[in-house]
Amino acid sequence: MPNDVKLQEGHPVDENLRPIKVGGESTALEVSKDDVRVNNLYVNGTTSGVSATDDTKLPLAGGTMTGDIAVADGFILDGAGDMVIDVAGGDIDIKNAGNTSMKLKVNASPAITLYESAGSTDDYCTIQTTSGGGTSITTVDDAGADAHFGIYADGDIILDSETGAFMAKKAGTEFSAANSAYAGMILGYTHLTTTGTEETFTVPTSDITAIAVIDADAKVSFVAPPSGNVEIEVNVYRDSSTSNESINFGISDNATYNQVSAEIGDGSSAYDLVTQYGYGFTDETDDIYMVVKFVACGLTAGTSYEWWIGAFATLGTTRLKWGGRTATSPDRYYPPFIIKATALPSAIHTQ
Repeated sequence: MPNDVKLQEGHPVDENLRPIKVGGESTALEVSKDDVRVNNLYVNGTTSGVSATDDTKLPLAGGTMTGDIAVADGFILDGAGDMVIDVAGGDIDIKNAGNTSMKLKVNASPAITLYESAGSTDDYCTIQTTSGGGTSITTVDDAGADAHFGIYADGDIILDSETGAFMAKKAGTEFSAANSAYAGMILGYTHLTTTGTEETFTVPTSDITAIAVIDADAKVSFVAPPSGNVEIEVNVYRDSSTSNESINFGISDNATYNQVSAEIGDGSSAYDLVTQYGYGFTDETDDIYMVVKFVACGLTAGTSYEWWIGAFATLGTTRLKWGGRTATSPDRYYPPFIIKATALPSAIHTQ
């Protein structure tokens, strides 16, 4: 018996989709005057010439989506090339179970905001870039002052400022002058002593032409700080054999005495070069541990310097001694010969 092909219940074709029946059984094919609907369509061979549109679904390539994407389980975007996220509104929220944990602002002055916990907007950290590439990291504790900021590196921490300026502030008020954050830092240190008897330097006498470097090791090496200003301090023991004697000290840039030419102020005075200073005038044959200081300004920040200490006396016999046991008193030690270079602030009051 032939299988008759009919529409559902023998209805004529109209605007309603109706299944086609074969031998009284509905098939997976429904037709109307305008549409055809197929359940579980299998195509063998090519689909050339076949096209389909559905406003509720995206095509395999291109297209504009108007709704949301929801997945029941994990979701991975894996691009073989670059991936672009382009939002006209400028904000991208990354959420956990519907609560924002991170916000990306991608329009003017881009910023990344990290919240303490998902859904909390009171406590957070923001990294923001403004004009000229200026970048700031800001932490906020809405209920107190516990938004601490720490850097923990499993390696070196490098601070490299193109201008050499390092500024420290408290609640927006600067308490370290620009270029002066190094102030007080010991840049170089020399400690001379001996394991045997003391070292002795007999100070040459006459005038400035007699000045000589005290010892080949009586030097200090340092790198000039951003301010370009350095204090050189000398500590050495004076053994006086002549009364009414003063010792003049100077700084050399060579182991053979050659006076350095760094300024001691703003360069406007005839006395603004690091010069020889008279120290330790004694009215008797006093022995003292002397402290001698020089101030050098206008040095080139980041440049290495090596300076020696020289001395001369006006008359008589005076010796400088350091380290070791004395020749006559084995239990007596002379103090060390110390030379120290310390960074000074950029602003120095002069007269």
